[in-house]
Amino acid sequence: MKNSVKTFSIVYIVACAAILAVFSYVMLDFFVIPRDYGNDAIGEIALRTPQPESATLVPEESPGAATPGENGETDRPDETPGETPEATGGENNDPTPSLAPTPEPTDTPEPTPTPTPEDLYILTDNRYRSETGDIDITMTKYREYDTDVYVADVKVKDPLLFMTGLAKDTYGRNIIETTSSQASRHNAILAINGDFYGKRENGFVVRNGKIWRNTVSGRNERNTYDDIAVLQDGSFVAFNEKQVSFDEVVSWGPWQVFSFGPTLIKEGEIVVGAYDDVMAHLESNPRTAIAEVSPGHYLLMVSDGRTVESEGLSLRQMAEILKSLGAVNAYNMDGGGSSAMYFNGKIINKPVNNGRITERFVSDIIYIPKEG
Repeated sequence: MKNSVKTFSIVYIVACAAILAVFSYVMLDFFVIPRDYGNDAIGEIALRTPQPESATLVPEESPGAATPGENGETDRPDETPGETPEATGGENNDPTPSLAPTPEPTDTPEPTPTPTPEDLYILTDNRYRSETGDIDITMTKYREYDTDVYVADVKVKDPLLFMTGLAKDTYGRNIIETTSSQASRHNAILAINGDFYGKRENGFVVRNGKIWRNTVSGRNERNTYDDIAVLQDGSFVAFNEKQVSFDEVVSWGPWQVFSFGPTLIKEGEIVVGAYDDVMAHLESNPRTAIAEVSPGHYLLMVSDGRTVESEGLSLRQMAEILKSLGAVNAYNMDGGGSSAMYFNGKIINKPVNNGRITERFVSDIIYIPKEG
């Protein structure tokens, strides 16, 4: 009997050890071991060239056609071409000469001077305007819901300046780098953390027009990740992977596609909470979000949280703040310890990891490049 118990105990211990080893390997492989999938994207979105404006055709004037006079009245042509109307005047029907008044000289307006790069360029602790004026960023810090909230108001003339970067310039699982390190390498003036695509095996991923992943995220229909597409024309389109095929998304001409969510604001209406778990969207945490005011005009937002100074925001609170700032479409990115905002060479918020003010290593960033 004792030998049987002893044998069973040994077998039990060995079995448990084997299960633990397998579990540990799976966890390490899933969450820790980097997997480089290579830098060959599976496809590329065709860039759409702007269509030239159609020329305004000016019809040729027909001989004898009526033409508008100075006061909008129509000057009629001579009724009988070639004949001269009779003049009225003196005895011999001599025409009475009429003297046209001499116009008074007017001052010629001075031409408006063309701004020089030195006139346009601005770089301060809360403002950046490029030498061409193509990029204009204003940084504002708000205090909302007992939380420090950082908002970058971004205006770009070319929507393709809304760019993304991958950790170590490599696409793959668990390949990570801090937001500030990635931003510095890409010569970014402004950057925030992205959607941490590298934590997941599925979900659409398009970065700077390159297709890296086109598989639907592996959740059930109710909880499938909402996505946001940033199109080449600068507009945002929120959609759900279970309701819209990837081929249809490609037909829109996306420049970026993110797969995290949820969508906060869609076409001017706050939609967060309609399908989310109540506790998930009410929790207060550090947050990151992107929003569209109009094509080429964006808001990038990061909030602090999990500190004595800042409680953090719920998704609903974040949506309300963004809507009050004019957002018509807004989307939640990876938050918590990942939330970080970089401006002019440094992190300006207080990212918290393991109880310390320090950056988390993440898969990707969203950034605006510094000109030149």
